[in-house]
Amino acid sequence: MGTSLKIRIILLCVGLVLLTSMASLVSFWWSTSHFNERQVQQDLKVAQNVYQQYLKAKERLL
Repeated sequence: MGTSLKIRIILLCVGLVLLTSMASLVSFWWSTSHFNERQVQQDLKVAQNVYQQYLKAKERLL
């Protein structure tokens, strides 16, 4: 009976470690995903501004 309790406690601890690891992984993935999305949006704004400046400069030269 003592061995069964010991095994249950070990399995509980292993399960909690796995659950914590998965929660940490999901949190990291979510954070990275949102950071990358914001970075892409910022890069697109910069590219649009550069393109608009290019077009205005080209118009001035014509």
